[in-house]
Amino acid sequence: MTTPKDFDYDLWKTKDGKFYARIKRTGDVCEVDAETFRTLHNEAMTLYRDQQGIPVYTVRDGKSVLAGRVPLLHLGYDTDGDDVDEVWAVEPTQTEDEYVTAQMEQAFRTMLTPKQLDIYQTCMLGGISATEYARVRGVSKAFVSKYIAEIRDRAKKFFKHG
Repeated sequence: MTTPKDFDYDLWKTKDGKFYARIKRTGDVCEVDAETFRTLHNEAMTLYRDQQGIPVYTVRDGKSVLAGRVPLLHLGYDTDGDDVDEVWAVEPTQTEDEYVTAQMEQAFRTMLTPKQLDIYQTCMLGGISATEYARVRGVSKAFVSKYIAEIRDRAKKFFKHG
């Protein structure tokens, strides 16, 4: 696994399921447990995302594709009246946490199949019951419930681990 240049550790997992960390400064290598590996990996990914910027997606040919990345802009950013070359992605009334959450939710949508996305938008966000969705679409309620459970599982993994 490649870690950001500024991150203090190199991390990797072997084929036999063992986790290792190397301290970049000293070159020392040690085996770590899964929880330690997960914590270090999450820190590395946070640093990576901060360096790379927040992904912004667009729709092309009916598919969500990466349009580019914008820097994480803090609401206290001061331009001193100069023009800003960066793309401003934060609405004036939106807090930083709301913005990051919205970006993560948008990225999560790209992980869903078209059927899952339809159920996610209609039932889970739109407030339509699984029974009503099933009736209108001509499918069984069990079919819809199965998809809702899959979406929840994906969301749990995505928002916990990014």
